[in-house]
Amino acid sequence: MARGEELSWQTVQEIQHIFRDGLDDLRVRLDRLSTYPKLQPDATTEDRVKFVTLLLAYGVFVHGSAAYQLYLGGVEKAIAANIRPMIECGLRAQYLMINPNKANDYIDSDPFERWHMAKNYSKRRGRRQKLWPDCIKVLLKRPELVGGRDAVQALIENEKAILKGKVRSRFDEVLAKLRFPEPFTMLREMHKHDHNWNDDLYAVIGGLGHQAIHASIIFLTDAIRDSISSDYMVFDFSLKSDAIPEYLLQSAVYPIGMCERLDALFVVPQAMNEHTAKIHAQHTYLTNRLRDIGYITRIIGRE
Repeated sequence: MARGEELSWQTVQEIQHIFRDGLDDLRVRLDRLSTYPKLQPDATTEDRVKFVTLLLAYGVFVHGSAAYQLYLGGVEKAIAANIRPMIECGLRAQYLMINPNKANDYIDSDPFERWHMAKNYSKRRGRRQKLWPDCIKVLLKRPELVGGRDAVQALIENEKAILKGKVRSRFDEVLAKLRFPEPFTMLREMHKHDHNWNDDLYAVIGGLGHQAIHASIIFLTDAIRDSISSDYMVFDFSLKSDAIPEYLLQSAVYPIGMCERLDALFVVPQAMNEHTAKIHAQHTYLTNRLRDIGYITRIIGRE
């Protein structure tokens, strides 16, 4: 098989099975952890990392499952919109290994994310009124997020004006501090610790995923197949995409990697470790095989 040729049916089936088996292994682990102790206020950073990693594992599973079902249903054009958040959940889980304190930020960001989303609703005052106590609770615990206790007290005193929209809450500033960094920033920081992490892992998926999510003109003009004359062009409204097997191959490592991340944090049977290791080995073998023949040297979506 040379560069630019289509993958054989057998190779496509191999990719499909690796992706599916990785998701199945992740589902088994999530089922085992479905009854989980509540996170207490005095929880350690380690406990918070475990909790957040579990949430992110669910993100990998739900978006990966959606992408796989779209693949089976032939709705391939929509897969990128699920692949991208799946990969971002995987990146965040790995990023916690070098910056575990980000787990605290992620948990504390919840009310501020909800506050941020509520500003787009016409009845936002009622929504924000319910979120106000939770936001203030975080700031009383972490006053440095707004510059100190005096700043928190000023917010409390201006509650009514803030809820009416007359005074700025500064909650968006807090949210910016609490969120995970952008994917490229995380990758560059992770690259310092492990050179296998680099910008190329996200560039194409991120770009195409963004276009698909927002239905940009770049993504939608894929429907234009070619021009048959100076006056007419041909549209292809198919839901298929030639790059989808490569998407699955590139993305299968994230469910597999999330299984391994959960195994590092929680006790799981040895047989489960061995089964996932076998899937990982299959993925590595197939990737190396395609690399050796020059197939995956190209960047998906680019020539």
